Amino acid sequence: MRILLIPSAYFPSLGGVEEVVRQLVRVYQKKDIAVQIVTSRSVNTKRREVWNGLTINRFHFYLPARRVFNLIRFFIYFPLEVFRLLLIVRFFKPTVINVHCASGNLFYATIVSKICKIPLVLSSHGETVMDAHKIYQTSAFMKRSLITGLNHASFVTACSKATLDELIQNYLDVSAKSTFIHNGIDQNEFKQIKEPIADRYIFATGRLSYNKGFDLLIHSFSKTIEQLSDIKLLIGGSGEELENLNQLIKENCLMDRVVLLGRLNREEVVRYMQSSMFVVMPSRYEPFGIVALEAMAAGKAILATNQGGTTEFIHDGEQGLLVNPNHPEELSLGITKMLNEYKMLEQGNKEYSEQFNWNKIAGTYIDIYNCFKFN
Repeated sequence: MRILLIPSAYFPSLGGVEEVVRQLVRVYQKKDIAVQIVTSRSVNTKRREVWNGLTINRFHFYLPARRVFNLIRFFIYFPLEVFRLLLIVRFFKPTVINVHCASGNLFYATIVSKICKIPLVLSSHGETVMDAHKIYQTSAFMKRSLITGLNHASFVTACSKATLDELIQNYLDVSAKSTFIHNGIDQNEFKQIKEPIADRYIFATGRLSYNKGFDLLIHSFSKTIEQLSDIKLLIGGSGEELENLNQLIKENCLMDRVVLLGRLNREEVVRYMQSSMFVVMPSRYEPFGIVALEAMAAGKAILATNQGGTTEFIHDGEQGLLVNPNHPEELSLGITKMLNEYKMLEQGNKEYSEQFNWNKIAGTYIDIYNCFKFN
């Protein structure tokens, strides 16, 4: 079996999709499955490199746009990048092409899949609702490209039932050729206890975007400040909402209580989780919610919202608490309640998180690929 993975982003970029693909590659390589990466090219990255035995090919997945410059750029790069992708397919000879997180990558992958008659698996990670620019709601081309990709795909997966239902309801009914596969975590990252952090704090992490709801968390934290004694709120991550969040902290006079830590690497995320009182995931919507799984693996209780895929594996009052982000007072009450119950709620979370292991998840993908192995 030979797998060509085409994620929207990959190393050195950090994020949920990048982590999913990184873990799948790790398992595939352990099983001696040939795998290559084709992904979008960002600033200061090489066109092609080999990293830990994995070949990474980076492309400019430009799409047609209204601006003249962007349109000219598309017509220049499009035939060159399609030809280059065809060459990779010609020499690598993949059994299947698996697109993770549809963007410009899906448009190019669909064309090459059709030309070469190679099965295409499309794996959605909530990109249709989590994109900060709402590209699938504002761009007719992107919507058409997604529908074409869904229609052409031999199989479709999603990171949660909620994400799959959203695709079916708003884009194309793929219920006859689809399933949801929950994401996982690498338990080994959490086995070693990191050097503890002295402060008492609540921890949250993720991309600083509107959908992630960190503004809701800061508002709720400010309303419960009198009950929090010396407890701080630490938020890890970077993104387009950084300036707005800093302004919100100043407006609520929380400069000494709320700290924006910036972008954290994997080791830092684990350390901050392990030393926290509990973890909060205040998303307005969450396709899956891998932060919640990481919190459990760190042995912590999770305060999360009930919109999206989180309700599929977090049970209110068991692994943590669930609140409605559309009712801000619920998040404030949730913080107060967690202060009294987090020690009880974190019991058994490490063991519960072990069922979300990457060997099992990668095995599900491999079972899907095997359906096309002899085609």
